[in-house]
Formats: sequence, C-alpha cells, structure tokens
Amino acid sequence: MSLHSRIGGHAGRFFRYCGSILKWTALAALLGLLCGAVGAGFWHLLHFAAAQFSARPKLIFLLPAAGALIVLFYRLLRLENNKGTNEIIDAVRDEKQLSPLIAPLIFISTAITHLFGGSAGKEGAALQMGGAIGSWLSRLFRLSADDGRVMMLCGMAGLFAAVFGTPVTAVIFVIEFVCVGILYDAALFPGLLTALTAAYISGKLGVHATAYAIGAIPNLSPLLVLKVGLIAFAAALVSILFCLLSEGVAHAGRRLFPNPFLRVLAGSLLLLGLTLALGTTAYSGTGSELIDAAFAGSALPAGAFALKLCFTAITMNTGFKGGEIVPSFCIGATLGCTLAPLLGLSPAFGAAIGLVSLFCGVTNAPVASLILGVELFGGRAFLPLAVACFASYIFSGSHSLYTSQHFIYSKFGKSVMPPPEK
Repeated sequence: MSLHSRIGGHAGRFFRYCGSILKWTALAALLGLLCGAVGAGFWHLLHFAAAQFSARPKLIFLLPAAGALIVLFYRLLRLENNKGTNEIIDAVRDEKQLSPLIAPLIFISTAITHLFGGSAGKEGAALQMGGAIGSWLSRLFRLSADDGRVMMLCGMAGLFAAVFGTPVTAVIFVIEFVCVGILYDAALFPGLLTALTAAYISGKLGVHATAYAIGAIPNLSPLLVLKVGLIAFAAALVSILFCLLSEGVAHAGRRLFPNPFLRVLAGSLLLLGLTLALGTTAYSGTGSELIDAAFAGSALPAGAFALKLCFTAITMNTGFKGGEIVPSFCIGATLGCTLAPLLGLSPAFGAAIGLVSLFCGVTNAPVASLILGVELFGGRAFLPLAVACFASYIFSGSHSLYTSQHFIYSKFGKSVMPPPEK
C-alpha cells in the first residue's frame, strides 16, 4: 500500500472517530437534559408523597386499594408481565426495545407506593424510566441495535444521577451490573456525559444530592481491616437473606395467588398487619429517616435492619413499584450502625461500611459500590470502603436481587457462561 493510501486510510478513520464523538456528545447531552428534567420531577413528586404520608400515616389503611390501582394500570396498558429492573437488564443484554409506556407508568406507580406507605426506593424506578427513555430516543433517531443498547445504559445512568446526585456511581453501576464479569465500556463516555448533564439539570431544578458525614476515619491497620471485614461479612450474609427472601416472596405470591389483584391485596394486608403490630411506620417508604438516625448515632430499634428487609421484600414482590436500592442502603446502614460499637468503631463509620457492603452484596457491583462510598462519604474513607466492598462481593456468592443478572465469570475467575454476542 502506498504512503498516500495509508495516510488517506488513517485520515478517514480519524474523521469517522471524530464524527462518532460528536454524535454521542449530542445524543448524551439531549438524553441528559431529558433525564435531568424527568428525574427532578420524579424526585419532587416522591418527596411530596413521602411528606403526605408522614403527615397522614393513616393513609396506610388505603394501601390495598393503592396496590389494586397499580395492578390495574399495568393491566390496562398491557404491561402486567413487566419484570421491573429485570426487564431493563434483559433489554440491554439481548438488544430488545422497551415500551415507552414504562416510563410514565413506573413514575406514577412509584409515587402511589410511597404515598400509601409501601417500603420502596426510587433509584430502581429511575433505572427503568431512564432505560425506557433511552430506548425511545434510539428508535426516534433510528439507531442501530448496538447504539440502542448504549442509549439505554446512558438513560439509566442519567436518571439514577438525576435523583441521587452521584453521576460517577451511576455510569459505573449501569455498565457493571448487567453481566457480572463484563463491562459495557462503550457507554463510559456518553454515559458519564449523560449523568453529569442530568445531575446538573436536576440540581438546578431543586434536587439535593445525597451525602452523609461519618466523622473521623480510623487509621488503617490490620485490626481495622479485620473489623471492617467482619461488618462486610455480616452484610454479605444479610444480602443473601434479602435476595432469598425476595425470591421466596415472589415465588410464594405467584403460587398462592396467581391473580395479581389478590397477590397485591395479600401483600398490602401483610404490610398493614406488620405496621399495626409494631406500632410504627418507620419501615415504610425509602427508610431515609432510619439512615439519618444511623449516621447520627441515634439508638435504633432492635432488629431494624431485619424489619426493613422484610417490609421491602414484601412490597417489591407482591405488585408494588419502586426500587430496592435505597432500602438496601437503609438495611446496610442500620446493620453497620448496630455492629460497629460492638467492634469499638463509631456508629456512623459502621453505617457507611454497612451501606456500601449491603449494596455491593445485592447488586454484585463492587467498583460502583466503592465509588458510591467515595461520592457519599468522601475520599478519606477510600481504603476501608474498598476492603468492605471487595469482601462483601466475595462473601455474597452468586446471589442477586436481580434474577436477570448473568454471571459470565464466577467471582474467582472461572467462566460460568459464554459472554453475550456483540
């Protein structure tokens, strides 16, 4: 090949590469604007719903009617077989299209769940909305299947960042948790741009980024590593329990109550009965008040982490909508806060270790969990957080809250199944 031909070939590849960068910059900016605006509206609506429930806790007596309304909405829109976040995972991995109706439906259904006292979060719902918006834009611009996959991942990152204010965690999480052992790194650049744009827009629209103060960080030592490892080990065991209980509730619900209306009625009555028996609505909603109490070092009810786990498993597997991410933060933070004083550590530091460990255990996303810890607690705790995340990742085995999550490689490097075709 002549020098002229080689130069022409390199020039052509360079201009195509620049064109791709410009294309994804434009798409990511547009998607970020949409996700930021939708995320801000979602955040404000859920805060309104939570405030209404806090002021009127007797709304929980309407939980059965609320659950029936959610099931009715999904049936009317022919999405009653929707699998929630698992649906998004399947769509990304198998390059499927998502119904654009998922976004408004999960938006409204999550607000109803929060208004009437269901134990659910918002980030899982944000993943579903973002994936649906990304899928819709990919169809609008007639993108290829590969580009459509990237758009769904970017949308998930954008909505997550918009409602929680952790853009780097958002993009790493969505490229890490779909398939354990594979990173969809094609979404790194557009995903980060989408997440940063969405977080900026939602911030301008009044959304406050989440952050916690954990006080002094103990000096790293072999003894501290052991203590952190013990909390992470406990969190990993609790994460396994959370996953197994969630699967058990879902399986039992389908077997005992094939009719989704009866299933959500049974779930809501069980939640109502537990709430009345305990005499508190502390385990309703996201659990943010319990998280705040854990980081403040306040006294927590005995077994708070176990009760929140049960409430969330019932809520999320009998027909209500939302997400498990913030409830998993609550379970981990309350567990860590309880264990830390027994090991001579501050409750706030233990809550931080428990939070990232539990999140890692139920999602199998150690890198995202570590970055989450840095974005929430600051870089001073990087090394203890790393110990916690990687220990929890190993000890939690192959369990996951997301049954569609595939393990391409085991946690010790052995191939479990072939990677998906690109």
